[in-house]
Order: sequence, then C-alpha cells, then structure tokens
Amino acid sequence: MSEFLRTKLCIQNALKKEVFPGAVFGVYYLNSEKKNDVFSFGNQKKIPTVENMTDHTIFDLASLTKILGTTASVMRLIERGVLSWTTPVLKYFPQIKKKITVEQLLSHTSGLPAWYAFYDDFRSYFETDDLWNISRKEKSDFIRKCVFEKEFISDPGSTVLYSDLGFLILGFLIEEILETTLEDAFLDLVWKPMGIKGFHMNEIRDSVKNSIDPRYAATENCPWRKGVLQGQVHDDNTWAIGGIAGHAGVFGSVYDILKFCESIDKCFFSPKVLKESWKRMNFPRECVRARGWDTPFSGYGKSTGEFRSEKTRGHLGFTGTSLWIDPINQIAVTLLTNRVHPTRENDQIIAFRPLFHNAVYADLFPKFGKIYDRMTI
Repeated sequence: MSEFLRTKLCIQNALKKEVFPGAVFGVYYLNSEKKNDVFSFGNQKKIPTVENMTDHTIFDLASLTKILGTTASVMRLIERGVLSWTTPVLKYFPQIKKKITVEQLLSHTSGLPAWYAFYDDFRSYFETDDLWNISRKEKSDFIRKCVFEKEFISDPGSTVLYSDLGFLILGFLIEEILETTLEDAFLDLVWKPMGIKGFHMNEIRDSVKNSIDPRYAATENCPWRKGVLQGQVHDDNTWAIGGIAGHAGVFGSVYDILKFCESIDKCFFSPKVLKESWKRMNFPRECVRARGWDTPFSGYGKSTGEFRSEKTRGHLGFTGTSLWIDPINQIAVTLLTNRVHPTRENDQIIAFRPLFHNAVYADLFPKFGKIYDRMTI
C-alpha cells in the first residue's frame, strides 16, 4: 500500500505557492478489491473566514458535468435505442441552423462557438441580478433561444473546437426526450442506478449571501453576484439558466466520483457503448477527442502527466477539478481543488496537474518512481 509520499509533497508545495487553497485527491483501483485511497489538504475556504478541507467536502465539479451527467446519460439513451451517435439534432430542434449529430456535439466537432456570455444578455434582458425571482421556464426559454440563434463558425464535422454550447444543447436534448428536468434525468438514468447518493445540482433559489453552505468548497468572490460562492454554481451561464445545465452544474465529493469509477469498472455501461464512447474520433483528421470524453491528447492534454497510457479517458473542470481513468495501468485518479477561490485569474493549476499525476504514478508504480526521481533531482 502506497503512502503517496511524493504526491503529498507535491500538493504541499502547491499550497505554499498558492496554486489553490485546498485539495482532495482519490484513487480507485480497477479490477481490484483494494480499497480506495483518499487524502485532503489545506482549506476549503479562506475568505472571509477560514474553513478546513475534509475528505467529505463537496465541490463544484464544473465541466466534469459533461462526463458525469450529460455524456453518461447519452450513453444510457443509446443503450436503450432512444438515440444513436448519428441522431440528427434537427429531429428535436428544427430551429438549429445546421445539420449536427449527437456525436459531433459530444466530440466538439459541431462547428459551434466555444463559448458566449449568455449571462450578460440575460442580465440585460431581465434588468436584474435577482435571478431567483424569475421562473425556471422563463430562464430556460431565454437561454435556449439565445443558444439556438448563435451562428456556427464552421461547417459541422470540419473542425475541432471545444464548445460549451454543444453540451448546453445536449442537455436540452435529454430534457426534450425524457420530458423532465436535466437533474432528474441524470438521477434516473445514471446516479441512482449507480448507487451514487451525493451527486446533485443546486437550482438558484436565493442570493449568494443566503446560499452559503459550509459543506461546500468555496469558489470565486464574484463582484456582480456580490459575494463568495459556496454552494451556488460558479459557471456564469449555468447561473443564468438557473443552476442546471448540460455543460456545468454538478456538485459532489471525491467519494461520489470514485463510486462513478467503480460503476464503470463493474460494467454499468455495456462494453459496446463504452468502447464506442471512449474510441478516439478520426474525423476531422485533427480530432483527438472521444465521444464526450477527453483523451491525453486533447485540450490541456499534458495535464495527465508523462506516465499515463494512451487509452486514458477523462475530463477537466474549470474550478480546478479532474478525473482520469487509465484502463491499462488499472487506476482512476481524481483531483478536486478550489483553485478559483477567491479568483479565477489564478491559473497555476495548468502547470500543476501534470506534476501531480506524475507523482501519483510514481508512488504507485516502481518503474515510474525511478524515472520520476531522476526527473525531480
């Protein structure tokens, strides 16, 4: 059993450099009876009061929502024959301006823009930041209209561009098919059958001040929401739609994520659909993404470090979270931090992630430990 001495030192050094106020990491061992390893460090909040991080701290998982909720739900609907990878989205939303498929949305090859500040349009249109006074339907209808009206920047299938808009549309699609809220869809399709009790989404029902909850890791000190977010979603567009969206909005602890990994390991998804979802797309030529999942070669691909296998799949979250599942080395590693507390301008996490994953692999595998020790002399 590893004591994770290299990894602990790596995180302690990061705390000194203020990469983040606090962190929790966990390791799940695939095809093994070995117990999960979980460790916590630092503080879950440092302003205006200091609160210690614990193993059970709940995190805003940001874009991990894309795999833990949206992609997982699409996989379930494909298993049931309700959707296919090539289902045209126009079938459900004829107002969309181009012919895009489910797999193009999942693999970020739809031709949609990467991002747009819908929350600014929202605040101008409703002339208020008191979101909780606006009905859920009004919020959803407004954001849907804004998303569907956005111009494509390229033809579907011709380029690769990571797009939150694509996953917003996938969230709308799941709601449309199941005629329910997205959170209920995630619960019924994925989280309840997996036995995960902690994953949830927090609808915006009150001000930031009145939404503070000490069970959560704090995120940003938001100037226009007027306070430190702690229990209210960090992502601004998810805030505008009411706290529940296909690209961000899921909260959970390290234990919830490790349970998700266990469920995948225990064949929750059919081997066929999991294999298809994890397969690297080969079109367009420069695409290195899978269907809903990142690979070690996509986005900030170096975040996985030097020792992971090419078959590793996972995702990053803007708030400082990540999950990577490595079926070759038989481990899943999740790192949860509050690096956006108190400001998103702190981007040291980009350089830290590969150092962290190198240390984890070095602690677990002697062959990597020898290389790591030579690298860090």
